[in-house]
Amino acid sequence: MGFAGDMVFYIESKREKNRQVAKQSQSEVLTFFTYIVRCSDSTLYIGWTIDLKNRLNAHNEGRGAKYTRGRGPVQLMASWKHESKTEAMRLEYALKKLSRREKEELLKTGLPPDNTLMGSAMSSLVSCEPLRKLISRRKL
Repeated sequence: MGFAGDMVFYIESKREKNRQVAKQSQSEVLTFFTYIVRCSDSTLYIGWTIDLKNRLNAHNEGRGAKYTRGRGPVQLMASWKHESKTEAMRLEYALKKLSRREKEELLKTGLPPDNTLMGSAMSSLVSCEPLRKLISRRKL
């Protein structure tokens, strides 16, 4: 019986946290990030978040994405700042479509830095010379 009570408390706590986040987002402008981390088994994970530091801590503590659990610690390889959730998610989607080889090449050559990712994340990808051939092949 204690478990059911704990679960109700957990759900209520989660709802309250979501309400606080919604209230906070109305009062201040949020920054969104797309990021790539390298797991301890050398695989790459790509995601997006509004709080990069906390998200990395969550991955390293086993509370992050299901994929990174058991593959920690993770190391941040690259991150890009966006003004909207849509841009962050578009870049995440585009990056996830790349093969591992293409992702490794991206990490070597790099995407434009944070401050040049204006407008659509896809146009930023296409404007990055080393990736132009990779992207055009894939019809993203």
